[in-house]
Amino acid sequence: MPTEALRRTVLGLLVLLPVLTGGRLEAQENLAGTWTVAAAVLEHDGGDEALAAAARLIPRLILDELTAVRIHVYSDSDRAALDRRAQEIRIAEIRAELAESHRRRGELFFDPNADPAVLAELDASIAESTRVLEAELAAEPAPRDWPASAPVDIVAGEDGSRLVNPGALSPDILRRERGWDMLVSGRLARVGDYFGIRLELLGAAGSVILWEGAGDETEIARIAREASRAARTPILGRPWAALTITAEPSDAVISVNGEAVGVGFWSDPDREPGEAVVEVTAHGRAPRVERIILGPGDDRSLAIELERAEPASVLVRSEPIGAAVRLGTLPLGRTPLLVEIPDRTVPLSFELEGFRRRTVPLAPDTGRLTVPLEAAVADPAAELARTRKELHNAIAMFSASLAPTIVLLGVNRNYFFKASNASFPSAEYDDAARAYDITYGLMWGGVALNAGFLTLVLWRLHRYLDAAEGLSD
Repeated sequence: MPTEALRRTVLGLLVLLPVLTGGRLEAQENLAGTWTVAAAVLEHDGGDEALAAAARLIPRLILDELTAVRIHVYSDSDRAALDRRAQEIRIAEIRAELAESHRRRGELFFDPNADPAVLAELDASIAESTRVLEAELAAEPAPRDWPASAPVDIVAGEDGSRLVNPGALSPDILRRERGWDMLVSGRLARVGDYFGIRLELLGAAGSVILWEGAGDETEIARIAREASRAARTPILGRPWAALTITAEPSDAVISVNGEAVGVGFWSDPDREPGEAVVEVTAHGRAPRVERIILGPGDDRSLAIELERAEPASVLVRSEPIGAAVRLGTLPLGRTPLLVEIPDRTVPLSFELEGFRRRTVPLAPDTGRLTVPLEAAVADPAAELARTRKELHNAIAMFSASLAPTIVLLGVNRNYFFKASNASFPSAEYDDAARAYDITYGLMWGGVALNAGFLTLVLWRLHRYLDAAEGLSD
């Protein structure tokens, strides 16, 4: 057989091999879409029920510990593995195309009516695809632009459980066939009263031993926890640290590095190592701040109990000092004194012999309060008579100020009607409109004056009522 024909025959068999053997390489739209992780039932010798139960329990406990792992960061070796997988998929696609071309070429070869041009075109296509396949097989995987990270996807088994059963396949062949990025696997054996345990994490870069040794049934939970801690770094693709905060009271707000993250309880099992500033606050409690340095693999738990805060208070003074302070009818003491800040605005009353009683509001946001007191008059009756006279004078001035306003209002309306009845345009209309504008402005000036006198009346009425209250005291 000629060398060229032999070469083509061998390549044709290589092309058909994935089809004939049911090869599982399939093109994927996004190889780096997720980082898939599965766990397999541990290999063990049959006939021992306790061994069989532990073979399922240990990987299940490991998966439960890993469910909080969210994002895998791609390393250089991960990117190289993705490049290889992309090349394998490309080679499989070329082989599938070649298989189809050979099939069509075989059908036409035994067709006496086949068009020689079509046969020649197929031969040229097969030759080109063969050349491309040989080039891909000989070439190193081409670097591609992969994303920096991908979400972690925990793969379930075929029966709906969280574990997969390799069956007759080795765990690594199973991982490769299913296209999983990582697979937790291992082996159990009976060693007297103990289990001999080997746990590993299989990936494209090889296997990582998660735990190896012996333990009894009471140590299974601890072994699974230690294995999950060892698996977390390769699954995340970076160093990790775990931090758990429990706060008391249960409604305390937990903030980490300035961001509110939880109420009463918060846990992050795969945070970046480094400094974490934890602040816990609650109403009526003194806030607490903790600075924590987390190294790679550190697993820290903090229980923070907030102490009850002393009530916030405001310094209250009077000028002069020594005034008795009351909150409603409740006596608080004499100035200067500290008064607990209320949760709403309340009235504080100040009383000092020889001075007028005064009431002021105390608001929740008050920082300091100083209240000047006015000296009381020697003769309350004379003060009442004086303030009554001032009130009467103010009322008289207000009443007198109303007359010009009323007159201007009448004159303004007169000019308005005069302008309305005059023909437009005309000199009569212009004069009336001009007079209307002037009187209109003067009228509103009178209204402003009235308002000023009315304010004076109200102020002197207030003074009169205070004098009357002083006389009654």
